[in-house]
Amino acid sequence: MLEQKRDGWRGRRHHREWMASLRRHAFPRIGKVPVSEVTSADLLEILTPIRHRKASSARRVRQRLRAVLEWALAMGYRIDNPCDRIGPVLGPQHDVTEHMRALPHREVATAIRTVREAPAPEVAKLALEFLVLTAAR
Repeated sequence: MLEQKRDGWRGRRHHREWMASLRRHAFPRIGKVPVSEVTSADLLEILTPIRHRKASSARRVRQRLRAVLEWALAMGYRIDNPCDRIGPVLGPQHDVTEHMRALPHREVATAIRTVREAPAPEVAKLALEFLVLTAAR
């Protein structure tokens, strides 16, 4: 299956990322299970522990598992894709977003002066100045 997909990928890195995520999260649970016997319960056991803690990894693992199971469906190894049934059980996924406080307006000039006087490359100082100006409230 991966050999068929590999030609459409941009590089070897994508293949390594696919395999690393599946080795880390899926293979401990279903690595030796025939593709025809993978169940929704297996997928839930894989995804539930990382669903909110590692939200982006969970999304990628689920997409990759779905792709493998769709391939198995197309090849006649399965009659359904158990990924289709797990969404309602998993429920909505919540990425934890941590917002930073904005710089008070009265402190902007001091922050920009500090950035300009810093012993750093000019490009870095310009980037920080841009951030200070866009983050001010």
